[in-house]
Amino acid sequence: MDEGTGLSWMICGTCVFVWRHVSHQWSENFRKFAMPNELCTPSLDKIDSKHGDSWVVCITELQSETQTSTAKFTQKCISASMIICSRKSLAVVHWADIFSDTDYKPVLSLGPGGSLEYKGLTERRASLGWTGAAVSSHVRSMVSSFYMNCDVQGCVAIVCLSTGELWRLDCHGSNIYWKKIYRDVDDGPAQGDLGKSFPISNSVGARSLVWRPKEGSSMEGWRQLLLLTAAGIECWDVELSVDHNIQLLWKYDVFADLDSGKVLTGQKQTWLLDFQWDITCKRLKLLLASYCKDKVNGSNYMQYFTASYSCLPNSLRREGGIQIVLPKARIEEEEFLLSMQLRVGGKPEGSVMILASDGTATVAYCQGGAMKLYKFNLGWDAGKVIDACVLPSSEEKEGGSWLVLTERAGVWAIPGDAVLLCGVEPPERSLSRKGSLNDRSIKEDKRHTGPSTWREDLKLDETIEMKGNLAALEHTSVDVEVEALVGQFFTNFLTTGRADGVAEKLQLAGAFEKEDNTNVFVLASKAIVDALPKHWTSSMSSNTAILAAVSAQLADKQCRHQQFLQFLSASNCHEELRHRQRSTLHLIMEHGEKLSAVISLRELHNLSAQARQQGLLDSEWSSKTEVTEASGAMWELVLLTGEKARRNNVMLLDRDKAEIFYSRITELEDLFSCIHLHFDVIVIKEQPTQAQAEKACEIAHACAKALKTGIRFRDTHHTWYPSPEGLTPWYCKPVVRMGLWKLATVILDLKEEVSVLLPSLVMTLMSHLEEVADVLLEAYAGAITAMVEREEEYRALQMEYWSRRDLLLSAMHQHVRRLFEDANKDADGEIGERNRLNILQELYSPLVSLARRHAGYQTLWDICSELKDMSSLRSFMHESMGLREGRFSNFVFEQCYKNKQFSKLLRLGQEFKEDLSLFLQKHKDLLWLHDLHIEHFSLASSTLHWLAFSKEPVVSAAVEYLHGNWTPYCKTSKLKMAHRKRLLNMAKLSALAGGDSVLSEKVMDIDADIEMLKVQMEAYQCNLVEEDDVLTPRQLVEICLKSDNRNLFLRLFHVFAWGGDIFRKSNRSLLEAAWLKAVDFDDWIMMRQVSERDGWSDEQHVEALHNTVLYEAARCCYSCFQKGGSFENVLPLLCEETEEGVEFKSVETILMRHADFPEAGQIMIAAIQMGSSTEDAKSLGDEMDM
Repeated sequence: MDEGTGLSWMICGTCVFVWRHVSHQWSENFRKFAMPNELCTPSLDKIDSKHGDSWVVCITELQSETQTSTAKFTQKCISASMIICSRKSLAVVHWADIFSDTDYKPVLSLGPGGSLEYKGLTERRASLGWTGAAVSSHVRSMVSSFYMNCDVQGCVAIVCLSTGELWRLDCHGSNIYWKKIYRDVDDGPAQGDLGKSFPISNSVGARSLVWRPKEGSSMEGWRQLLLLTAAGIECWDVELSVDHNIQLLWKYDVFADLDSGKVLTGQKQTWLLDFQWDITCKRLKLLLASYCKDKVNGSNYMQYFTASYSCLPNSLRREGGIQIVLPKARIEEEEFLLSMQLRVGGKPEGSVMILASDGTATVAYCQGGAMKLYKFNLGWDAGKVIDACVLPSSEEKEGGSWLVLTERAGVWAIPGDAVLLCGVEPPERSLSRKGSLNDRSIKEDKRHTGPSTWREDLKLDETIEMKGNLAALEHTSVDVEVEALVGQFFTNFLTTGRADGVAEKLQLAGAFEKEDNTNVFVLASKAIVDALPKHWTSSMSSNTAILAAVSAQLADKQCRHQQFLQFLSASNCHEELRHRQRSTLHLIMEHGEKLSAVISLRELHNLSAQARQQGLLDSEWSSKTEVTEASGAMWELVLLTGEKARRNNVMLLDRDKAEIFYSRITELEDLFSCIHLHFDVIVIKEQPTQAQAEKACEIAHACAKALKTGIRFRDTHHTWYPSPEGLTPWYCKPVVRMGLWKLATVILDLKEEVSVLLPSLVMTLMSHLEEVADVLLEAYAGAITAMVEREEEYRALQMEYWSRRDLLLSAMHQHVRRLFEDANKDADGEIGERNRLNILQELYSPLVSLARRHAGYQTLWDICSELKDMSSLRSFMHESMGLREGRFSNFVFEQCYKNKQFSKLLRLGQEFKEDLSLFLQKHKDLLWLHDLHIEHFSLASSTLHWLAFSKEPVVSAAVEYLHGNWTPYCKTSKLKMAHRKRLLNMAKLSALAGGDSVLSEKVMDIDADIEMLKVQMEAYQCNLVEEDDVLTPRQLVEICLKSDNRNLFLRLFHVFAWGGDIFRKSNRSLLEAAWLKAVDFDDWIMMRQVSERDGWSDEQHVEALHNTVLYEAARCCYSCFQKGGSFENVLPLLCEETEEGVEFKSVETILMRHADFPEAGQIMIAAIQMGSSTEDAKSLGDEMDM
């Protein structure tokens, strides 16, 4: 059996039979070849005995470089060569192309000619004193490959002999060329203390050959070959051409690696038996056997184990430890031991199969940390197991079920579940059907296991295993009884039309205990819709006859499923499921959806077949017709899906692919899985672009129609469904979404190609893209809704939904826009306008409908902007679509703001007042304008007040609006002081317009900020601050305090006056420093001396004091208006003593710290009193005279 090509062969009599073992039809790829007469007896009835009865066969398929590994299970051999070689005589027969219609004669070679040097190894063993029987030379293994990068058509085969010798065979033309490959033959590890009489002499110098994966090749046109010898593994580089070159690259000593890892501790001798790549072709699995001795009872035994290796460029590396397959087994004969073969990759995952020359096949796998064995055995004598392989899986890097080729019963598949169920612990017995060669081992076996045979041991182990699972078996039997009871009641209902008391009886039987797929009602519904017909394959010989029965079969299933729903309703089981087991009832109804979808697919195929018969299909595939299977792409997809079901369920291997697809209704999701994984098998890149487009459109239309039919079934029977909260429909599952997305991406790629080569197909592709996008986006929306209702994390899926939605809508919009531009290129006047409207009505309407359902805001905005259709835009804004994404009105506002269309934005605000108010909360530079327009003056005042001192860049147009110079396209920048002043003035006017009085707190706050802004403007004129700086009151005080400008310094007292009581208290130290510095601006000692010398009058004294900074400061702080309370509460003007004699800090006590106070303190106090008093100058003058 060959896993790569899916072919099996058998030599019977004088003929070689080759067939495809993965097909249910025996005739598919079946070939019969007669052996050349030179190899047969004179009567031509059998092969001559001198060639022996054992042959090695290699079938090599010529594969295209573009074929992918994911499509491996769909490939059929188109061109393959076959080489057979006699193990005994080395006679070789080569068939160049076994599937060609041309009758090619085979090429025969009776060997390399001359005497073969087979005695070298035997003679060396004799010289070492070996007394074992002489080993006859024979072929151990053979591999072959086609020539690469060579003008000559042919293939090369490498043959290894049991003596360790290698031969290269080049088969091309009518000749077979032999070339001996010289290598040093290694005898393997030393015999050690086993003795010369030990029955296993390790005489076979070469074990097996296997190609290394192509990506590991060192040069183009070369391929590396791995040879398993008695001592280790050798890597050879083989040139795949007529040059016959081959060279040794490296050797790997397996025993040295195992010894260094202390793996072989306590084992006297180890033999390398076979190796094979795993399913990923990245790890090499090696089968070994070792001879051990039990130190407790002194018995000898064999141990079998495997080791895994990864392949490095120039060596191997062991991955992990070893896996023991048989811990204790009987000692076997050398011929039997060295004939064991390893197979890797079948199910259960990680299992291996060991084939022995006596016809046994044993599967070993690890379960729960313990090794289990399963021996293939039929209930009747099927003869020996000749070979085995793995059924190619539909999934990449995943193994399939084991296939075995038997001597009398043909090919059998071993389901993975059967291996798990019947696996037993490794008994102390041999893998063969023979007894041990060690008498002591026989005695030990009898003492431990008794006289029972291995079959009895297996039965005993299975009995123990069954006892351990007794509870599970009993539970399964109860389920079977309940299922039978449901079937009985349903049959009675169909006969009598009555179902009285059925719900109560089923309740007592436990029919409502399980949910989802394990519920008996779901199983009954599935049995109806998934029933396999009994007559399609057995009595119908052609596909036409099979397909004729499909429609009737599906209609019968639909009728029966509808009757089952009526039975649930009549028996009150429907209400029970509807309220207590929503997911169960949902699955039952989904069976009806899938059945309707498959029926729609069948109808499409019938229409296609009828159209082909009547010749109604044109050369160009039209999207306006219901005939969608002109090229047969959908039929290919049906067969591909059926083939995948066959591979996943080996019990269906004898069924037709189409039969499986149209029968396994509940597995309809596999159709979309095949689209996702294997679409390149149907739409092949090498095909003409038009053919690819037609196939993609055909499949897209069929899938979209099937899904819409299922959705229509749901809408029609909505009263039968349970409440949908948290339930995900089948068409919203990831596998369906991935398949639809694959279709969409393929159509988009093809659209780019055909837009240049075949523009006429663009319209067809885009119309089908619209169909796929519709159901795909509905699937995403349904999945997200269910996740939200289940309170699951949905944001990752939502982001994927948004990105793919925008991509699809953008592609469709660009297509419509291009058609629109082409149609209006030369259109003018009234006719052109009418043509434009017709195009919009025909092309934009479905796109707008799709965008509205899935909140495609960008598409709707672009369409309305291009058409300048404000009425439609406003209509869309009133809809509440896309609540999770935000309302469409919010998106429109964002686009207007982004494009600096402020006038348009504010005009929309007149109709969407609340929506725009919410949006402008993060754009306050425009919020105040909207508030003014809707006459929310108080809110506008607050916004303007905040905006005047905002440090964030704002839209300068919002400020220019105050000047009546509105610029729709303007830059954002920081506000200047003049802008801030205007904003504060607007804030004050808005507050007054909103009903606030002049003395209200809001207006006073605005006035205070206006005064402080005036101080900042004076500081800017003195070049102390920047024009766009926004300073706090404390920063203003600090700047003024450092200034020597008399007027600017006085302004800091205005800041304290308008800053409020809290500001004054928190900055009292600055206030004290300001009073001290205010003294320094006037020469108080000189003033006192001049007044005494010149004898100033009261008016002169008052005039002089009025010109001092102290007077102005006191007047500002203590006699004028102060915000937030009197200065006396923070810093009294004059010091006062309490009854305890404690003085509080005041302006007077601060001035007393000045150096001039002892001489001029009286006039200083007079100045601050005059500034704070409302009395006339005369009374103040009298006080100074005193």
